[in-house]
Amino acid sequence: MFIFLSLQRRLASYLSPSEIKDIARAYLFAADAHEEQLRSSGELYITHTVAAACILADMRLDAETIMAGLLHDVLEDTHVHSAELAQKFGAKVAELVEGVSKLTKMHFESKQEAQAENFRKMMLAMTADVRVILIKMADRLHNMSTLRSLSSVKIRRIAKETLEIYAPIAHRLGLNHIKIMLEDLSFKALHPWRYQLLKEAVRRAKGHRQKLFEKLEKALLQGLEKFGVSHEHVFGRTKSLYSVYSKMKDRGVPFAEIMDIYGFRIIAQSVFDCYHVLGAVHSIFKPIPGKFKDYIAIPKANGYQSLHTILFGPFGVPIEIQIRTEMMDQIAENGIASHWIYKASGHQNPLNDQARNWLKKVADMQASSGNSLDFIRDMKVDLFPDEVYVFTPKGEILCLPRGASALDFAYAVHTEVGNHCKEVYVNKRNVPFSYPLLNGQTVEVSTDVNIQPEAFWLNAVVTGRAKSAIRHSLKDAQEQHPPHHDSALHIPEKQKKPVFVIHSNKGMNLDLARCCHPIPGDSIKAVMTPAHKVVVHVGECEYLHELVLKKKHGKWVQVSWSQQVSGFFPVKVRVQAHDNVGVIAGVTREVSELGGNIREFLMHESLTVHMYIDMIIEVLDRAHLAKMIRHMRRLTYVIKVARVLK
Repeated sequence: MFIFLSLQRRLASYLSPSEIKDIARAYLFAADAHEEQLRSSGELYITHTVAAACILADMRLDAETIMAGLLHDVLEDTHVHSAELAQKFGAKVAELVEGVSKLTKMHFESKQEAQAENFRKMMLAMTADVRVILIKMADRLHNMSTLRSLSSVKIRRIAKETLEIYAPIAHRLGLNHIKIMLEDLSFKALHPWRYQLLKEAVRRAKGHRQKLFEKLEKALLQGLEKFGVSHEHVFGRTKSLYSVYSKMKDRGVPFAEIMDIYGFRIIAQSVFDCYHVLGAVHSIFKPIPGKFKDYIAIPKANGYQSLHTILFGPFGVPIEIQIRTEMMDQIAENGIASHWIYKASGHQNPLNDQARNWLKKVADMQASSGNSLDFIRDMKVDLFPDEVYVFTPKGEILCLPRGASALDFAYAVHTEVGNHCKEVYVNKRNVPFSYPLLNGQTVEVSTDVNIQPEAFWLNAVVTGRAKSAIRHSLKDAQEQHPPHHDSALHIPEKQKKPVFVIHSNKGMNLDLARCCHPIPGDSIKAVMTPAHKVVVHVGECEYLHELVLKKKHGKWVQVSWSQQVSGFFPVKVRVQAHDNVGVIAGVTREVSELGGNIREFLMHESLTVHMYIDMIIEVLDRAHLAKMIRHMRRLTYVIKVARVLK
């Protein structure tokens, strides 16, 4: 029972003596079942299940979950049967253990398919009872902390799987503290040298920054007191090592630029106080324009709520501020697991709806996915959401992954709305199905019961739900409704090699590559991917050149522009300008006056007196783009304007 003491101390803080007694019975049963088993490190196997149960207890989960955590390997590794578990500990505990247990070995055509099937079954068990994934997370977290005794090949495989699957699921369910630990442990396992260097660099940076950090904290506290704003407490935030590493890699910036941002979290007593605190901190330090996000009014897809703002601190130091209530903070850290805390206290956890909605999407995808590999591919799309929030005509908010299209929106409303989608209007303007949505747009869908999904629709969507629904519909209608050619694409007859001729920007049975954004007038090349998708690139596209060098470009396809192409096409442009007042207004005015439309707009901060603006502009053709560039270059504060082909 000595091993059990650490768990017992945790349980005593929130469970009743009778519940702890039941958990002790489960511990003794698991200890007997695993009595002769050792881990690869040489430790008793029961130490692993107790460690997993301790992680669950730290999340203050219910007694059934703790018991299932202790017993989660007995079905796979011992002679215990599910019926015996149900008899001794109840049907629900037995169901949880069955859901968590590793799956029966099956015969598959490939190792990849076997892993996909295992993952699919795990997700199926999770949709039945979310506690299954919480136990699986605890199991994985402890395994990740004890990888040292395994072979290097196994370590890399497990760490990569954790980073690609388990950490994103933890994020999707709001389990922030588990996500951070899984990411950091995976980073350490995959790149031990980089991990140690970065860990030491962060340690040194914290020491150098401590005095300034304390001054900033004091200034915030004095300012809040001066304005009479009620708050619980203010404390500094630290970045995880993997977060620092990812930002350095993704942004291509040095360590110093990442660590030069000071983070604080302010816990307020109510939602009203959160906004009151926001006004106060904006009075203490000036806010940086465009750096405020309100996740209280519009929560993230995983239920996260907070106010985010970045301020100009003393000596030009940027200060990141997060403002939230105690409940929001609890949910931000523990996600779906916080449900049991609020259930015990009689409060409602606002995360439940978001979690249930996502789990329902997962169940829908499982029902319509053709095979396990399709399912895991679709799931990965939903597990890495960079959210976009759009509105229905009635003002309701829908959250979609960044890059989601107009057709994705239709499927997000309802599967039947997507299947019978006729036209989509964004801000009352008709757009093609593949049109990528942006934050704040209002989207309206018109339907026609006579319309059914076409194969090329798969190229117009990015969400797992939409892809699964389209594949399912195509499969059902394969014999009754053979595919027909799209009106926007014409294949001339009497040619040995078909030539795809692009007539418009709508309904194309191909993709215009987003790396280089080809527009009418460009010299273009096209390739057919293994998934039979035709992708059109600008002839000098750097990404296509890399694919050719790596021999991963697929089969070449002949493609050309029609003599009369209709519609607007997106193209990326970068503007370098002096950091003057009116730059943004002047640039956008030139685009608008010449009949263009700005689809995306991103301003880059710079340590110099210059600024950089990246835009996705919709144009008719190369001549139209050239005219816009000439007009922007005439602005006195513009230094350089160029098209971006990568």
